Amino acid sequence: MVSAFSLVRYVALSGPVVGVGTLATHIGLERATEIFTVAAVAGTAAVLTLTLKTPQFARVEDDALMALGLDPGVGAAGVE
Repeated sequence: MVSAFSLVRYVALSGPVVGVGTLATHIGLERATEIFTVAAVAGTAAVLTLTLKTPQFARVEDDALMALGLDPGVGAAGVE
């Protein structure tokens, strides 16, 4: 199990380094790091957007609201 973790960690760390190094030989180090930074930020944003769950609010039935003395037909103060 530890060796599998080490292998995944090695590939995850070496892949971007090799990619930036290869890109740097063609377009220069400064431009390669700019492209890598944009790609890393965009990839992180995409992964977080797809994996984070939005909070779900419970829907209270109208009968339960009426039992509490609340009229579901009346909006909250300041809400139109």
